[in-house]
Amino acid sequence: MIDLKHAAVLLAIALTAAQAAGQEDPDPFEGIEFRLVGPSRGGRVTAVAGHPSHPYTFYMGSTGGGVWRTTNAGITWENLSDRDFKAGSVGAVTVAPSDPNVIYVGMGSACPRGNVSIGDGMYRSTDAGTSWQHIGLERAGAISRVRVHPDDPSVLWVGVLGQIFGSNPERGVYRSTDGGETWQQVLSISDDAGIADLELDPFNPRVLYAAVWRVERKPWTLIDGSDEGGLFRSTDGGDTWERLEGGLPTGVLGRIGVSASPARRGRLWTIITAAEGRGGIFRSEDHGDTWKKVSDEPELLTRGWYYSHIHADPADPNTVWGSNVRFFKSVDAGATWERVGTPHGDNHDLWINPEQPHIMVQANDGGANVSVDGGRSWSTQNNQPTAEFYRIDRYDHRSGTARNMILYPQMQDGTAPRDLRYRFQWNAPILISRHDPDVVYHTSNYVHRTRDGGWTWETISPDLTTDDDEKQGVPGGPVQHDHTGVEVYNTVFALAESPRTAGEIWAGSDDGRIHVSQDNGVTWVDVTPAGMPADGTVNSIDVSHHDPRRVYVGVYRYRMNDYTPYIFRTDDGGESWTTVTDGLPADHFVRVVREDPGAAGLLFAGTEFGLYASFDGGDSWQSFQLNLPRTPITDLLIHHNAGNPDLVLATQGRSFWVLDDLGLVRELARERAAEVAAGTQRDVPQLFSPEPVVRIDRPGGGGGFANGASIWFDLPEEPAGRVELVISPDGSDRVLRRFVSLPEGEEVEGGDEERPRIESFEAKAGLNRVVWNLRGQAPHLVEGAIMSLSYTGGPYLPPGTYRATLTVAASEERTDEGGEARAATADWSDSRTFEVLADPRLEDISQADLEEQYAMLDQLSARLTATHDAIAGLRSVREQAGALEERLDEAGASELRPAVEAILERAGELDERLIQSRSRVSQDALNFQPRIDNQYAYLYTHVFGNTARPTAGARRRFEDLEAELLPILEAVSELTGPQLEELNRRARELAIPAVQPPAER
Repeated sequence: MIDLKHAAVLLAIALTAAQAAGQEDPDPFEGIEFRLVGPSRGGRVTAVAGHPSHPYTFYMGSTGGGVWRTTNAGITWENLSDRDFKAGSVGAVTVAPSDPNVIYVGMGSACPRGNVSIGDGMYRSTDAGTSWQHIGLERAGAISRVRVHPDDPSVLWVGVLGQIFGSNPERGVYRSTDGGETWQQVLSISDDAGIADLELDPFNPRVLYAAVWRVERKPWTLIDGSDEGGLFRSTDGGDTWERLEGGLPTGVLGRIGVSASPARRGRLWTIITAAEGRGGIFRSEDHGDTWKKVSDEPELLTRGWYYSHIHADPADPNTVWGSNVRFFKSVDAGATWERVGTPHGDNHDLWINPEQPHIMVQANDGGANVSVDGGRSWSTQNNQPTAEFYRIDRYDHRSGTARNMILYPQMQDGTAPRDLRYRFQWNAPILISRHDPDVVYHTSNYVHRTRDGGWTWETISPDLTTDDDEKQGVPGGPVQHDHTGVEVYNTVFALAESPRTAGEIWAGSDDGRIHVSQDNGVTWVDVTPAGMPADGTVNSIDVSHHDPRRVYVGVYRYRMNDYTPYIFRTDDGGESWTTVTDGLPADHFVRVVREDPGAAGLLFAGTEFGLYASFDGGDSWQSFQLNLPRTPITDLLIHHNAGNPDLVLATQGRSFWVLDDLGLVRELARERAAEVAAGTQRDVPQLFSPEPVVRIDRPGGGGGFANGASIWFDLPEEPAGRVELVISPDGSDRVLRRFVSLPEGEEVEGGDEERPRIESFEAKAGLNRVVWNLRGQAPHLVEGAIMSLSYTGGPYLPPGTYRATLTVAASEERTDEGGEARAATADWSDSRTFEVLADPRLEDISQADLEEQYAMLDQLSARLTATHDAIAGLRSVREQAGALEERLDEAGASELRPAVEAILERAGELDERLIQSRSRVSQDALNFQPRIDNQYAYLYTHVFGNTARPTAGARRRFEDLEAELLPILEAVSELTGPQLEELNRRARELAIPAVQPPAER
């Protein structure tokens, strides 16, 4: 078999040849999709907006998950940005006041935590978020505010805070008068000072207020404030600006927020952070000419660099809101403040409906939430899958308990890292040994190990960092310090163990060092690549499962304003290294790289803007984004569940995603490589081997399965005829399920009675997937049957080996739309077997139990089908006999009337015993005694709802129903057989059309 490294080279050659020939670039993985697995818990949001004409519609901008909308006051949210956006971090969202269909989004959150993601400029929608266009400012960095002219949706101003991790000339205020087609920078202070807030005067859109702030991040510190900062005003739409003082603090200033009251002309509030108690909340009554300090509420000035948000109430001139760790409201123009509860702390943004001020939307680090009662209650945040994860870790759901087993519980906040005994980063790795599950590693600037669940720890390495004292001071300044663990530097940031060799441990630091120990931590060797960038963060180390000397390392340096992707590979245990990033975009910095343990050379790289794959050990890369949203991918895990490989992704803004079909990806790469190597192009279909699947019942039973078997096949061209997939037990021709795709206009053989037994799907050229839910055929019921308290889906199948058979009908010679001749094909068929495995958690349920359950369900399903087939037959006979009765006098055959009436009477009597017709007509099943069909259905539901063998009571009930049903079915058979045959014989003697027996319909 050709290896994947060869596969990638051949695939690349094939794709290049196709492009050179002017063909569309084929995507061999089209059709494969990732699955969002949650959790549906909101992540950080720093921008929200709404419009008064749609009081229950709101928009939120996540700091990693894009733009979302609710149209029902926060009951549900939908993503709007996945199709058109190229980044996930949002800093500002604004709806044009004069047109609710026009929405502007500024990218890059302007609340600059140490791990903040970057943006890519401005987007605009003119259809309320259905579609978006990128409208420039690509290099802006973080955008704090977008303000739109109240009467013209094409006139807007944008506040650009800038690149958080370095200087850039794009910082400042921008204006556009054509909806973002062109831009003019109307305020620029310096390459280091940008706009933290931007306000438009509600009474005069020519008056603007801009809050200037000098801010920059390094991995070890925050630069907060300078004498360039301050509050600026323009009275001519941004053409000219003046610094406002008149009672405001001067000198070195930190972050500033500003808000103008729509309820009183000239009233403004500003919140300013400054050292030595000079900051506070200030109010102006004259458009900012003069100011009075009204409050120095400490809870509103805490961590001003992250907050400093103030919001004027649109209806009450004395009401103002403040956002910080907690959410506050003042009703005396800012003099005193009271807390207002929100679903989550760390509050950032607020939009209040100016026409109904009790309706508002609010943003915090747990998502967005809506209030329709002025902030007394809020909508949930557990309906937004925008959670941020920095690494994939492990949780024991069996016990639901946790212990905090810190090596050395020393509080780090506010303490210089150089004064800490151990420098622990808040994202420090925790590693459970592959070779001994009792061994757990944890890292500070050292590597630590516990063998007793964390009760005691041993340090097994020297300091493995550069230990640069200049980078270990108290982070922050000159205005405020920030030290919550993110800024602890010179730490071991990545740790890995060889999957093959016990005692081989690899460590990487956040300042660009890599060490390896081959003797279980006794000695360490520095194997840092020569090309390692200064202060590069080693974020992932992956030791190959296939080659004990091969290691992959993912490094990022975005916190030094360098967005270059760095991936290093060694094939000799670290003695030499190769940079392997060909094919990765120059600004898609890498957060993680992992090798597939089941396929040598198959790699996946998670970057800031998407997922990439390599089939040749990293020598070349291609996008593997598939249906993933644009969000930072922070970690990857190839997880094997009962032999079925899954690719698990952690994201910083869109929760967890899983690719269930990693085995298919492996097989596709090999198959395509073989085709190219042979110089042929496959012209017949291909059925892939389904991966094993575990039969997992939903908790509580009775709710059906939570999973299914994915069956993939590839068609070389659009099918001209029938495509059918049949599921059977291995070694048996019995059909459990049938999936059929038919050409347009063609119907299923067997007419109306056959159609409900078949599940249809649409086959297409390329990859196709059919998901079997591990159930057999559902009972066939007559149309309109009211099945009280019953489940009528297919029965559970027990664990075992099953077979999928794909059949593609022959096609005739034809010419396609492009004029190319297509040769005729013969019927094609192929089969693959696969395993359905038992749920290992159900230790008290045996294979025999599940087989007994299926056997009874299968019998019950067959009886329900037979019962309703009999009902359909009786109704057919009654319909035809009734029509015959109407023609008897006309045909002069009145002597047949007693025989016809006897048929009609007997058919009605039997029908009434099988099904409750009155409940069918009245839709009121509770007021009429259920007949035997509903009794079978009730028992079917009972047995179906338990993951166990049938009870003795269920068996007894089945025997009783059988004793009741079988004589009825025999009577039906007698009526529709000999009795109907005798009637038809007499009718033929009189030249009257016969009544068709049900079997001949």
